[in-house]
Amino acid sequence: MSTPTTTVQIDLAGKRALVTGGTRGIGKGITARLRAAGATVVVAARSAPSTSSPRVITADIATANGSATIAERTLAILGGVAIVVHNVGGSGVSAGSVTDLTDDDWDQAF
Repeated sequence: MSTPTTTVQIDLAGKRALVTGGTRGIGKGITARLRAAGATVVVAARSAPSTSSPRVITADIATANGSATIAERTLAILGGVAIVVHNVGGSGVSAGSVTDLTDDDWDQAF
């Protein structure tokens, strides 16, 4: 049995985008789809991909310095953005009720 798929065609020509976590997996796929639709994309990731590109920013968005670097470099490269895809995920917060989470837990998760 085949799974039905839907393809949506969208024109993003002239749009500028930032994708965090965009060098591997889902983020890499998102980046490819945005570029195929005509967007100019800057990718941010903690580690550099195997091939270098002026539109890849290596910084850790989980730190204030890393976030500032991503913002500054993205503005320098693109002059602004219309699309942001925050693809970075994961958390070290232990399982339990959301009411048990501390402010520090929430900060770490985001």
